[in-house]
Amino acid sequence: MHVERLTELIQYQHLERIRIARPFFLRSIEPAPSEFRNGEALSARRLGERIVIEFRENRFAMIHLMIAGRLRWRKLRAALPRGAGLAAFDFSSGTMLVTEASSQRRASLHLVESSAALSTFDRGGLEVLHASYAQFRRSFNTKTTPSSAI
Repeated sequence: MHVERLTELIQYQHLERIRIARPFFLRSIEPAPSEFRNGEALSARRLGERIVIEFRENRFAMIHLMIAGRLRWRKLRAALPRGAGLAAFDFSSGTMLVTEASSQRRASLHLVESSAALSTFDRGGLEVLHASYAQFRRSFNTKTTPSSAI
């Protein structure tokens, strides 16, 4: 699910609750998932490889799916799939399921209290989908040593 589509589904919807099926998936302890209850979602966006859902009151849910993770939109309060189900975000309009097909369990969820705290996860780099041609071209301009002939 792309962030544009996710924004369409969750924007201005209230989060009833976050159901965590696998404790390893949640990588932060403050704020607690219960503190997001009844929060209004504003948008979804990317932060590098992560998907960030922004809520009112300067709160964020940051999901890193890794290669085997998926987001699936289902009817409200849908059951989590056995085995692959990591978490469910129950919004007033439906449920976003987070699944992972890998047994290595690398996907993660960080619940973040502020924009400043969120910025600590930004590793920099070019956001290709939002970069201009000039920015994209500049990202390849690095000083390199000419390769020797073979």
